[in-house]
Amino acid sequence: MFAKYDQDDSDSIDFNEFQKLLADLDMEQLTHQEAELLYLSIDKNMNHVICLEEFQIFWANSPELDTFAL
Repeated sequence: MFAKYDQDDSDSIDFNEFQKLLADLDMEQLTHQEAELLYLSIDKNMNHVICLEEFQIFWANSPELDTFAL
């Protein structure tokens, strides 16, 4: 799942890539500010990208995503 959104193979998901994830999750209704806040809440080390470990924690702690299929 992480690799699908890490489109530039940087081993991280930047905000633009994260917005594609939100679109696939049908979360386009979030404002830009809400999407940024969610992104920043996932980015625990505050380096402005989401690494694999941060993504795994986010995905594991979001039970509503269990039914998400590509």
